[in-house]
Amino acid sequence: MTKQRVLSGMRPTGKLHVGHLVGALQNWVALQAKYDSFHCIVDWHALTTHYNDTSEIVANTFDNVADWIGAGLDPEQSTFFIQSLVPEHAELYLLLQMVTPIPWLERVPTYKEQIQQMSDRDLSTIGFLGYPLLQAADIAAVRIVEPKATLTVQRKDDRWVIAERADFPADLAKVREFVLKAIGLKVGQSEPLGEKDRARLNLDPASGTRIEFKAADGKDLAVFTVGRKYFKREVENPDKAIADGRWVALPAEAGTAFLVGDPLAQATIRTAEWVDRSSFQVEKVKTLQVRHPGGEGWRIERAADNAEWRLDGAKPGEKLDTARANAASYSLQLLELADVAPKDAPDTGLDKPISIDATTLDGASYAIKVGRLAGDNYYVTFTAAGVKPEAKDAERVKVLSPHVLLIPKSKLEDTLKKRSELLERADKK
Repeated sequence: MTKQRVLSGMRPTGKLHVGHLVGALQNWVALQAKYDSFHCIVDWHALTTHYNDTSEIVANTFDNVADWIGAGLDPEQSTFFIQSLVPEHAELYLLLQMVTPIPWLERVPTYKEQIQQMSDRDLSTIGFLGYPLLQAADIAAVRIVEPKATLTVQRKDDRWVIAERADFPADLAKVREFVLKAIGLKVGQSEPLGEKDRARLNLDPASGTRIEFKAADGKDLAVFTVGRKYFKREVENPDKAIADGRWVALPAEAGTAFLVGDPLAQATIRTAEWVDRSSFQVEKVKTLQVRHPGGEGWRIERAADNAEWRLDGAKPGEKLDTARANAASYSLQLLELADVAPKDAPDTGLDKPISIDATTLDGASYAIKVGRLAGDNYYVTFTAAGVKPEAKDAERVKVLSPHVLLIPKSKLEDTLKKRSELLERADKK
């Protein structure tokens, strides 16, 4: 059985001391027999604060590794490496820089604190500002625990997925935004927190939302509880209103509640807040057939991309409304997801679905089943055949087809029209 992997590192900014032994090295030694352990000298990290004098970094690197071995780390059991010799780390850092807004980084509390604490050096550099991006890269999973359910968003291979939805793709931008917001939470005020206060502020196990950031070995990197919304003024519907902040509690400071200046709207197990909403899309439709459970249906066809649509079985005097035919086919090119349903979702209506069968001018075919309308979204499943591996939709089709999807009503209503609604009205003739 393959061992889980652990990655830890130290900055070579000085000699190691007892704090390093108790706070890190003893744990590393205990873990090396259980995990595939990697330990790194993060010399690039060191440059964020010691860029002006790098003369000791090389010597500290060798001294630190010698201390690791002296503390009990075994190079035969663990892998030691130097960060600057692994260019992929810098590549990841660069990619995160490309997509992370500067204000998110400027709001990180430790950024301002360390600037004040290290006033003897100039830390107004891109490297120091972007340090949280290197921290964010350590997080392998976000676990959100509510009183009745849990949601786990985790890194798997080269993407983020939702574990409780059979590894359905999560939206990377949403994961990144939530992690960086959490790293950069700004405390507006604090107050003593007793047992009654915990219930009042929704910070107790019965009503709070526990957030866990986990490393690759499953250990907690950070844990906090998110509680009641905070509003500067009274609102009519607090559950739906956007808050001005949120009450938060930390395990290490059990007697204090903190008010942070972000509503943390994504601190929820609602999968709709986490899913990647990119859908499969049926482009360049050649034939389109819709069949309703009662037997009513219709089929349209065209010979080429700019050719006229033809309605199968058109009766004398019936004329297809071209605009409506175009809308019915084009809507399949604009599909997006609202959510993904659990595998055991009851009463989806997919046992007696509306069937949509489409073929494309590129030779692909799609069989789409549309079930019951749940709120503003339809339950949907689909299969596809003949999709070329190089097609832009190929990977998405492969990922989505095993799941029960929820697609907004507005994205399907043009395709689900009855036959009579596709015909030109008498007053147009």
